[in-house]
Amino acid sequence: MEEHHSISMLEIARIYYETSTPSTNLKQLARDFFNSIDYDKDGEVSLCEFLNYMKEKGLINMGNPYVFNALDVNGNGSLEFMEVMALYYIIKSGRPFCGGCGNFIPGMFFSCSICFDNEDDTFSVCPMCFSNGNKGYIHQHKPIHFLDNFALLEAKRKMAMAARKAPPPKDHKVRSFVKSAIRHPRATFTSASTSTSTFASASNAIVPYKSEQKEWMWRVTLLESDSI
Repeated sequence: MEEHHSISMLEIARIYYETSTPSTNLKQLARDFFNSIDYDKDGEVSLCEFLNYMKEKGLINMGNPYVFNALDVNGNGSLEFMEVMALYYIIKSGRPFCGGCGNFIPGMFFSCSICFDNEDDTFSVCPMCFSNGNKGYIHQHKPIHFLDNFALLEAKRKMAMAARKAPPPKDHKVRSFVKSAIRHPRATFTSASTSTSTFASASNAIVPYKSEQKEWMWRVTLLESDSI
């Protein structure tokens, strides 16, 4: 894989920051976030300031030197503004910690689709803990219900698109299929055996269950919100 396909949290945060417009207020929110951590106002965030902030906000998983060192890209022992912007991005975008090894997951991960739709807290694991040879986690739902973050987003996108289509069906079988698709998006995403007519009907059937789906609002409700 070419190097330019790999992008760090710092680079992602920088892209959001540099492409923001005055109307979104993202730059001011990021600056306020930095100032709230920089207790002594010396223009950088020390490990002590970082740990105190994490404790104050109840971000237990993130309040450790391992995360701080991962953010300290230049290795100077403190966090500069854009490194703190990466932290802001991680918190606001809900980047997960592995439910197996407990480490922060900077890249691809697998999430339980049932928990994603129905629980207050999602459950995600890193690829190593999820792989068959390294089952390093305990969870109530089976691996078949897990999707990687890219597949999960695509499955939800297709369901959201289907929800905007025709009125609900009267066919009980189709309604049952739709309920199953919402609860188990992996089967809908990967199945090749579903007939075209059934899937077309099911696509139009998701409307009555729209309340069971999460709204997919990205930048506005996440990065450009003033709540942490």
